[in-house]
Amino acid sequence: MAEPARPPASPVLRLRDAAAASTAGVRCEGLDGDNWPVTWAEDGWLYAAYGDGWGCRPILPATKRNTGLVRWRGNLPGLEAEEWDCPWFGAGAQPPNMKGCGLLATGGVLYHFLRYQVDGAPGASRLQVAAKLIVSGDGGRTWSGDDYGADPEAMEWFFREPDRAFHTPTFLQAGRGYADAPDDFVYLYAPREARRRANDRLDLARVPLGRVAQREAYEFFAGTADHPVWSAQIDGRQPVLALPGGVSSGDVVYVAGLDRYLLATCGGLEGGASRLMLLDAPRPWGPWTVCGVVDPWGTGAGGDRRYDPRLPACCIRHAGSELELTIVYSDRRPSDKLNWQDLRLEILPAGRGRPARGRAQAAALRAVSADLLALGTDALQVECGGEALVADYAPGWHADRRHGAASLTKLLVGGLSLMAAVGLGRIGLEDAACRYVPAWRGDPLRSAITVRQLATHASGLEDAEAGGLPHAALPGWRGAFWRRDPDPFTIARDQVPVACAPGTRCLYSNPGFAMLAYCLTAALRGTAEPDLRTLLAQRVYRPLGVPDEAWTIGYDGPTALEGLNLYASWGGASFTPRAVAAAGRMLLQGGAWAGREVLPPPVVQDFLDDRAAPQPEEADAPLAVPGLYVNADGAWPEVPRDAFIGAGAGHQTLLVVPSLQLVAVRMGQSLGGGAMPFWSALRRHLLAPLMAALLG
Repeated sequence: MAEPARPPASPVLRLRDAAAASTAGVRCEGLDGDNWPVTWAEDGWLYAAYGDGWGCRPILPATKRNTGLVRWRGNLPGLEAEEWDCPWFGAGAQPPNMKGCGLLATGGVLYHFLRYQVDGAPGASRLQVAAKLIVSGDGGRTWSGDDYGADPEAMEWFFREPDRAFHTPTFLQAGRGYADAPDDFVYLYAPREARRRANDRLDLARVPLGRVAQREAYEFFAGTADHPVWSAQIDGRQPVLALPGGVSSGDVVYVAGLDRYLLATCGGLEGGASRLMLLDAPRPWGPWTVCGVVDPWGTGAGGDRRYDPRLPACCIRHAGSELELTIVYSDRRPSDKLNWQDLRLEILPAGRGRPARGRAQAAALRAVSADLLALGTDALQVECGGEALVADYAPGWHADRRHGAASLTKLLVGGLSLMAAVGLGRIGLEDAACRYVPAWRGDPLRSAITVRQLATHASGLEDAEAGGLPHAALPGWRGAFWRRDPDPFTIARDQVPVACAPGTRCLYSNPGFAMLAYCLTAALRGTAEPDLRTLLAQRVYRPLGVPDEAWTIGYDGPTALEGLNLYASWGGASFTPRAVAAAGRMLLQGGAWAGREVLPPPVVQDFLDDRAAPQPEEADAPLAVPGLYVNADGAWPEVPRDAFIGAGAGHQTLLVVPSLQLVAVRMGQSLGGGAMPFWSALRRHLLAPLMAALLG
């Protein structure tokens, strides 16, 4: 068989043991017929349509049906099926020859497409001409649209187009009762050509949930994988897959745990050798990539040439780094029976830990958002893979209103300016801080402090917080630091005690970040970007498309000290939620934005390396790396270990999880009203519920 042109290999799934899959399979002698489209209903039953057979009825010549219906519970093997009600559509191959081709159970309704086929030229494959839709609102006990008769012209057709478009439609499957569907559309696939098998192109249509039976509500894909366009005109459609000789009915299932669409199709002429191909895509329209090929598919002995692969949604299982699935198919042996076989696909690193999308997930995210808004959240934005999942705001707030960042400033100002300066070669993480702070050079403790230790709360400098007192009530140097009397940088440099040897403990320190800003600004002296505001504007935020008015830093402005314009890097900043999300998206991409480098990827990678991170002493606290925190030690078991975060008072939060392609921004008031330790409250009220909603 000539090899058809193929799409590229899948980055997410790879078929295992293709050679063994060529001959593996189990024939169910108790289920007679072919085609076998299948759907998983809300009540737990699987409904399957068969053609040219007896289903699970006794095989008596006078009772053979063009199409019938069975149902069963549970996975293959060992299923016990029962015959189910289906309108009469002729006996055996009686004309008009009607065969079930697409089933969908959703919203308590069972939709059943049947294709109308006629004989082709002598020796040629039969032609698929039109499609009919019948509907049952009571689990298949009664049906509408069952006007079968000897005259095809007297029957009502759903699709009967001049070019035979959508002659064999199949429904996308998405979990039990279609509950895993990522959006509110039902999708319909059909081979473009009118051949029974070995078609060249696959078409796609969609219709809003609840309007499946309304022909005028359908739209047809008319764009490209990168630029989807939908049209009400069926003759303007464009294929979502071109695979010469390789397109059969096009059975597609949404795999929620991977957020991927899996397509099973086969090539080969009717009665000849067959080839099975599994493809996947991030969206219903593609772009499709190849997970694996089984060629030949079937032994060829005794008519074992297989066709019509189907993907029952209930028969897809995650097993560690593998996806196990059971496919149903037909073969060309003397009598048609339902067949099944197990396949295993390796989940490649790009597909591991991806969150599911779907209506159930959307409902869970809405519940999380409602709870957070009730707890004083002003803005909540969650995006995954560049797609906005949540964008909710308290009254008066929106994506472009600046919000106080509190100690999230340590990432948005201190961390990002340090990354930029390191990338420019202005400063090094292992540099001694006294290189930039001459007053520390003669001090045995302070002279040992490094830039990395200032940025990771490991310098030993005490914090300017004490006993939970308001800043205005703090005595001595602590109160003076917050009052900026005379300025926080002089106080941090000259008055803040060193509580322990540098690098020996993780002691949260706002004065430590004041000295980080001092070192950075001293390193920038005499350059084109001589202060943190200019550096961030030129090197970070403007390249991200963040306007200058979307962020402020430095409380009321810079502090002029010894020829330096010093901006606070520990607090005193305000950012719009949109600007915070942009920073997170850039870090998610390793320092890139719109295909351009903003921060050098090796620098970003080095900053996220936890090997030098001091051990935290607070409950539920993550590891501190320069300017932010990482979950590398699993401090939050429900959160993937590649997560990193910036956070500040009031639980201003930027969360990034590369394995989930996740960026989340939360801004507002303290979660839990201050009754719990900072990190414990963040974990309980934001991190754990968000992960539960995303990952199930």
